[in-house]
Amino acid sequence: MTRARAELWRDTASAVLDCPITRQFCKLSIHPRVTANVMTKLLARLGGRPSLLVGIQPIASWTWRSIGFEQVRGLVKELQAVGAQCLLFHRYPDPVADWAKELGVASVLGEKPIALVETVRLCDALITVDSGLFHLGGTLGVPTVGMFAQTDGEATGQEYESCGWITAGTVERTGLTCKIPCYRRKQYGCVPSKCLRGCRALHRISAKAVVDKTIGLAIERKGAHLTPEERADRMFSSQYGS
Repeated sequence: MTRARAELWRDTASAVLDCPITRQFCKLSIHPRVTANVMTKLLARLGGRPSLLVGIQPIASWTWRSIGFEQVRGLVKELQAVGAQCLLFHRYPDPVADWAKELGVASVLGEKPIALVETVRLCDALITVDSGLFHLGGTLGVPTVGMFAQTDGEATGQEYESCGWITAGTVERTGLTCKIPCYRRKQYGCVPSKCLRGCRALHRISAKAVVDKTIGLAIERKGAHLTPEERADRMFSSQYGS
């Protein structure tokens, strides 16, 4: 199932960009106008060229795979502490657009598919919950860290060389009657409806742990998914966070 989903996202991105895509490789020079237009809009949102740009997608189609404002604020605070600029991705204007305004960061609202793909590609790194954007980031070779709770981060993320993951486990579930990852609930006869209503494991994942892993991936890959011209103004120094 996971491999089929990875193939689906690769095929979707390939169709949107009208060019063949293999895992971890995407040549976008076929659409120079799109690249230029997206970059122009992005720079206007950011107020200039970023030295390190990290996208955050906090909300998935399922509420139990989403994080809330306080956790987003923690991620933004940790990222800004290491000199990164943040870009919030969201499908609907509320509430993420309001969160971005309150936090003083840029946001992207459900752009056309080709513009969304290109915006994701222009990020130095990406933080997502278990959602489509995690697969898109992996397909494009963007350093991507996924936050998982009721699903298996390792099973999902191992399809992509540029992806990392943090899966909420027994440590995040301290104090709950459930001590096992939710993706194994059928094996242990758990009640899904109760888990989905009451589980807060995803919200207990440390913002610092996520950001440390994200910055580490960005430094390790040094913008390999970007063109040399796009990398020119970016910084991938190991001094981040020192």
